[in-house]
Amino acid sequence: MKIGCHVSIARGLYKAVEEAVAIDANVIQIFSRNPRGGKAKQLDQAEINRALELAESHGVMIISHAPYTINLCSNKDDVRKFAVDVLTEDLQRMETCGANYLIVHPGSHVNQGREQGIEYIIQGINSVMDNYHGKTTLLLETMSGQGTEVGSDFAEMEAILGQVNQPERVGICIDTCHLFAGGYAVKEPDLLIEQISARVPIEKIKVAHLNDSIKPFGSNRDRHAPLGDGELGWEAVMGFVTHTQLKHLPYILETPGGLDNYRKEIAEIKGRIKEIQEKR
Repeated sequence: MKIGCHVSIARGLYKAVEEAVAIDANVIQIFSRNPRGGKAKQLDQAEINRALELAESHGVMIISHAPYTINLCSNKDDVRKFAVDVLTEDLQRMETCGANYLIVHPGSHVNQGREQGIEYIIQGINSVMDNYHGKTTLLLETMSGQGTEVGSDFAEMEAILGQVNQPERVGICIDTCHLFAGGYAVKEPDLLIEQISARVPIEKIKVAHLNDSIKPFGSNRDRHAPLGDGELGWEAVMGFVTHTQLKHLPYILETPGGLDNYRKEIAEIKGRIKEIQEKR
């Protein structure tokens, strides 16, 4: 199983991989730059090479996440341009860092309407892909539906993926908290697969953020809880990660509590999987 967490690269990529190894994680998620945006820190190729050697020796997969300030469907031209410029640059930067994927929030349409928001997202992705031809895949994250967010409904993902010029280079990152808050059947994975497959091929799901939810089902509120302490609970979490069509995904923890909590949750998941296997 690929299970890990979001880690800081404030002290460099090597330290991030080292921390992952220390908590028995075999996948990490890093920000492509400061999550609040701004100029990207210059990469140290020698340090990156050391980090990639360590990651390879311990089987650690690297995934990246774009800054939260990106809004591909803003009502402001300069904000949309910033989003395209940052994604184009960060796809290249993250390829250098060995990241398989760069995850981005689709954006908020800011009362322009979902159709206009979707159109802007399609235009933005096409502009990015016209200027980036590397190996890192762009993933759109499913959202909770808070405010004017686009991406809480797989019908919206279908509309986007169906109209981008290079759909094979774009996938989806699902988030269990976001799906639950958005009204999707996370507690019934068979039904969830049906809900997703009705709109997009299940193969488009490349990564999963594994979070419990403080807020109830269908709340459209994005509030993460430690695994087992929220509205989902351990039964739903384990049903999700052991499902035949989901268990192969790399799972990223974004729960509160930092590295100490991630260590406990990773150990708990692995322990529960072992118990399930022994009972079979």
